Amino acid sequence: MNTHVLSISYGRHLFIHGDPERERMRVCSEALASHHMIIFSDKSHGLKEDCVSEKLTLYPTNSFFHIGKIIDAALLGVRIVRASPKGTRWCISAQDPLGAGVVGYLLRWITRHPLLIQEHGDIFGGDYWRQESRGNALWYYVARFLVRRADRVRAVSKRVHEHLQDLGVPASRIVTLPVYTDIPALQEIAVTTDLRALYPEASCIVLSVARFVPQKNLTLLVRAFKKLHMENPKARLVLVGRGSEEKRMQEEIAQCGLAESVTIMPWATDVVSLMKTADIYALSSNYEGWARVLVEAMACGLPIVTTAVGCAGEVCKDGVHGSVVPVGDENAFADALISLAGDADRRCTYGQAGKEDARTVFGNREAYVRTWALIHNGEL
Repeated sequence: MNTHVLSISYGRHLFIHGDPERERMRVCSEALASHHMIIFSDKSHGLKEDCVSEKLTLYPTNSFFHIGKIIDAALLGVRIVRASPKGTRWCISAQDPLGAGVVGYLLRWITRHPLLIQEHGDIFGGDYWRQESRGNALWYYVARFLVRRADRVRAVSKRVHEHLQDLGVPASRIVTLPVYTDIPALQEIAVTTDLRALYPEASCIVLSVARFVPQKNLTLLVRAFKKLHMENPKARLVLVGRGSEEKRMQEEIAQCGLAESVTIMPWATDVVSLMKTADIYALSSNYEGWARVLVEAMACGLPIVTTAVGCAGEVCKDGVHGSVVPVGDENAFADALISLAGDADRRCTYGQAGKEDARTVFGNREAYVRTWALIHNGEL
């Protein structure tokens, strides 16, 4: 590919050697002329410019103030582009239509190179995201302005693609590419933490891995699990994560009388082990762009109960891999949990189907990388 890509991102974890996302970006960058990633960061993070490979370089903004990140990122971007020979072909890629999108739009206006905005979160899919805070309500209109003016928008699912079209973005300017998961590698990971060994008395273990934030609507999951627990007192819910809603989650668990039946675990490196030894995976989100965790759970042979978000219906199918229920429908979610928890044979059937079908989502990594590069090259 003859295109040089300038990305604006939030991924400070990319500076960590051995991080899976860092390796994925290194591999993807090999298909480009070069890839320069500007990462929003604070001065206190102590990050330094990092040449990951001959093709990939990371640049922290090292900003003193939050608002300064946008200015610092834009200045960095101008410096990088103007340091290249005249006539160099660039693509400016923004990780989202929010802060990164604003930087991308400024750089497009200054450098006259095309802008690709990536929509990973499905923030236009209903009112949930913009009603979470006044800030989101304002950013919603900024994001809508930006995606309508981008040269191309990458959607990570058919659902996001449709919501962008509903917003007025022409289909000709939208390209769909999901978030990659290395399914064969995931399926080969050995079990190091066995939930069944930790909770041998549990008749059914329901697992959910998520940030404890409003988007994930974990209070709905707890209330739905309470109804399952009334039918099946030995059922157990395991929540893995951390976040701003953790205190509220603990209060909800206590109010529901589930302190002895719900376990909260911190973020773990062996999530795949947990998935391979649970009985049901539950996702109760109000919105998701792709929901990679559903694909991972399917790959681990775990039947699903999920709200209709992200790849639900596209990859994770109702009645094939589990149950897909309407967003926010606590009764439907509880009924799906109760039905699946009481039917081991159906759990096995759904789990096996998910394990087999997950292998067909991406094809091979080389083909995915080539598609990713073609999108940035403007050929898709």
